[in-house]
Amino acid sequence: MTRIQFDWNTASKKERDEEWLKCALDPVYFINNYGVAFNAITGVFGPIKCYPYQERVINQFLEHSYNIILKSRQTGLSVITAAYVAWRLMFRPNEKILILANNGKGAKRFLSYVKTFIDALPGFLQPMNGRKEGRIKWND
Repeated sequence: MTRIQFDWNTASKKERDEEWLKCALDPVYFINNYGVAFNAITGVFGPIKCYPYQERVINQFLEHSYNIILKSRQTGLSVITAAYVAWRLMFRPNEKILILANNGKGAKRFLSYVKTFIDALPGFLQPMNGRKEGRIKWND
């Protein structure tokens, strides 16, 4: 799958609306086309693409309200889950998401993944109104 390469600043309103709808309907499309994460090997932020097992996890998130995942470390599920959280916040009205971790540092790190993902989005996909530490506030 090729990542979208397009200058959204010059796109028509219709093109932006169509792209917004594609993103709203499919979190995997959204993540594969607009997701970014820090690459510890290269030391820079770069695009991400879901592996098949990550797509399955996202589909399970969509199908089931409660999920328990038995996984090993360093499989990218925290980053993909943060991207999914960003998608839920953006495209599901009145969404409230509680972040639980083994400590406050872990929860703040996860929230930073969500914020990084959102900050990297093109302007037409950023519905943010304002932020407070540890909280994201959205336009209605």
